[in-house]
Amino acid sequence: GTIVGAAGDESRDLQLAHNGVHPDILDVVSTGATFSVNDDIRDVVLVEARRAPTEGSRKVILIHEAERLDDAPANALLRTLEEPPEWITFLLTATRPEAVFATIRSRCERFDLQAISPEAVVDILTAEGIGIEAARHAVAEVGADIDRARLIAGPYARLVDAATQGIQRLDGSAYSAITLGAELAALLDETAEAVDNEQREEREALAASSDQFSPRTLSALKKRLELRQTRHRRKART
Repeated sequence: GTIVGAAGDESRDLQLAHNGVHPDILDVVSTGATFSVNDDIRDVVLVEARRAPTEGSRKVILIHEAERLDDAPANALLRTLEEPPEWITFLLTATRPEAVFATIRSRCERFDLQAISPEAVVDILTAEGIGIEAARHAVAEVGADIDRARLIAGPYARLVDAATQGIQRLDGSAYSAITLGAELAALLDETAEAVDNEQREEREALAASSDQFSPRTLSALKKRLELRQTRHRRKART
């Protein structure tokens, strides 16, 4: 359901959620191949779970790809899932629910959602301003995974194309390998710089909307944005 703030402005809450800056909605994505018991669970999820909501009466913690919770992080999360604070709703997503630890599954209510179609992903990407051919190419590469398709068709497009086309240039000589490596390294730097620019715009947008929040909420949002951006930079560079 919608988290409605103290003023009861549902449209405002929906807009904040859509922009990823609702103070009572926390998105958690693993920093690596699996969730880190400290960096992801103890330092983020469990800390946020202890904090009461700031805008409304409830807080939502959304954990993406719960099948990446291996033994240690799953055990660290288990007690809070068993006895969550009264204001918390946990949402765990998984493309392979059978791979989620049984102890986690047994404490959740399961909802099966229909997969989004490739055609719908193309429509979403084009609505966001990506060219139709680039959108179709991205979906052909990764299927109906909208997040990966958005990256491949957007900020990582040149890097993906250079890597794909570069393979054809390798002829077994050291010169071709060194040249291609240098080109890819330069593109990696450009891609990292694009991520930095995007994050600076996010910080500026939050600063511009600071009058919409109480000082306490704004402070929490700044800390959360800093954490999310740090994790995003780490993942992007990896």
